[in-house]
Amino acid sequence: DSLDVTKLVISSSKCEIHILKEDGDTFHLVERLPVANKEAGILWLKDHGFKNIVELKMVHNDFEFDKGIVGLYEINDKLKSVILDYPKDKLQSIEKILSLENAEVIEIPYNNYLQQ
Repeated sequence: DSLDVTKLVISSSKCEIHILKEDGDTFHLVERLPVANKEAGILWLKDHGFKNIVELKMVHNDFEFDKGIVGLYEINDKLKSVILDYPKDKLQSIEKILSLENAEVIEIPYNNYLQQ
């Protein structure tokens, strides 16, 4: 079962479809498709077989730290999360440095997590 992700990203300057492929422990953006607006993006998703579309408001900032990336995310104005983009063998030490060792670990994309 693949954890690949396809999402419509809307910002103040653009609307795009982002296609991410899972590769081991990370996701890589493999395609970025411009769309005219939110409605065109939803139509694109439906035309490509997506039936269950979940709308999320996501605000994030990424920071480089210790040869990796720490992403601070806020989902739908309430779910706050930290995404650590590090090799699996380095995660435990980074979690300890950032005092995250007791935090809930989510290892699947948010759309799958929210549907559980």
